[in-house]
Amino acid sequence: MVKMIDITKKPEIFREASASGFIRLKKETLEKIRGGQIPKGDVLTVAQTAAIMAVKRTPDIVPLTHPIPITGVEVNFEFEEDGLRVNVRVESTSQTGVEMEALTGVTSALLAIWDMVKSLEKDEMGQYPTTAISDVRVIKKIKGVQVEHKKGAPERLNVAVITISDTRSALLKQGKDEDVSGQLIEKKLREAGHTTTRKIVPDEADQIKNTLEGFTSDPGIDCVITSGGTGITKRDVTIETIAPMFQKELPGFGEAIRKHGYERVIGGAALLTRCAAGLINRKPVFCLPGAPNAVEVAMDIIIPELGHIVRHARE
Repeated sequence: MVKMIDITKKPEIFREASASGFIRLKKETLEKIRGGQIPKGDVLTVAQTAAIMAVKRTPDIVPLTHPIPITGVEVNFEFEEDGLRVNVRVESTSQTGVEMEALTGVTSALLAIWDMVKSLEKDEMGQYPTTAISDVRVIKKIKGVQVEHKKGAPERLNVAVITISDTRSALLKQGKDEDVSGQLIEKKLREAGHTTTRKIVPDEADQIKNTLEGFTSDPGIDCVITSGGTGITKRDVTIETIAPMFQKELPGFGEAIRKHGYERVIGGAALLTRCAAGLINRKPVFCLPGAPNAVEVAMDIIIPELGHIVRHARE
């Protein structure tokens, strides 16, 4: 059984990947490439074209990759003593990464080079005793804002998670931790290398406020994420309680969640999505809906930018 991963709920964000690969060639072949003396034509131009074409056709070559919009491809070459290195960088604004596109571009360029020079690389028996492709690998990946905007951002954070739910709070008193959304938030944060602390409180304004004040005044906490209590019933008081506490609001967070929900998940029901983000005591606070699918969407938006936001909040 094979399966294409469902990326429906993932947000479209900037993504970049760079890959590299090496082809070992005879010194005489390298000299002819440099001098433009290859019978078939300009080796580097053909290889560059092959890389770009392959990047765009990756879903036709690698079966379970997703068709994504390619916004930029850069191909360059490095002559080394015993061969030629190909580097490919791919950019996209999409729901999934571009490392497979970069790798496909590299391998196609290397194959194009081999094809262009094979008459020079064969021995008298028609074999290739020295020619070899090797060291094909991903050099780096970037997800979210470009790397220059993230310089100085902390990579390891301690995040407090507050689940706001009458039901989950009552179950916890019975010794049952059925906080699916809170556990999901912690899982995603820990996968990203962060540490977490989680508390469950009922839909009571005073308990929400006291718990949040405790975390935002704790020097060991860098950020707070709440889940639940954002609906439109009488008991849903998270936004009304927390929003007035913001010294600065981050309205783009709610806009991003609703945009993604409307376009890719729940359509017009996104109008009911209430979420908020802002700064309290120079610490980011994010208020998420309680539904696990909404939490998953929100965390995919938050995690790539979390260190960047914390850095600026501290300035």
